[in-house]
Amino acid sequence: MKNLRFAFAIGDDNLIAETKFSDASMIRIYEYLFTEKCLNFISEEINPVFEIKDHDEKVSILIDFLSSNNIDLLVAKKYGIMIEVENKYFVPIVVSNSSPQRVVELITKQINWLYDELELEKKEHMIIRIDKGVFKYKL
Repeated sequence: MKNLRFAFAIGDDNLIAETKFSDASMIRIYEYLFTEKCLNFISEEINPVFEIKDHDEKVSILIDFLSSNNIDLLVAKKYGIMIEVENKYFVPIVVSNSSPQRVVELITKQINWLYDELELEKKEHMIIRIDKGVFKYKL
């Protein structure tokens, strides 16, 4: 199994951002290592589209940034209209918990569901909601 890379939308308070993924001030990158069965912190980056208003420019820059960091899955509380583009490249995960550490624990428990969704050859990925369990739905 290939390792999975996650991008978490992080706010100024170091919690999962209350804003849409593209409006978060920071993006925290994690990688799940199947050999170690854990999700490891890789880096925290300033969101390159945080202050950009033009939708098309925002989409292009964000997709390029996430792709250049080999991101597979996005983690946020909210997504905006960009979800229609984002779910073509990445698996979007919706969480309700604000604690990045708690979300890491939840993701680790559900990693096989996430891997399965990523490996399906589809034009658009399902949106996955993780709370106490996993719920998949189409946009």
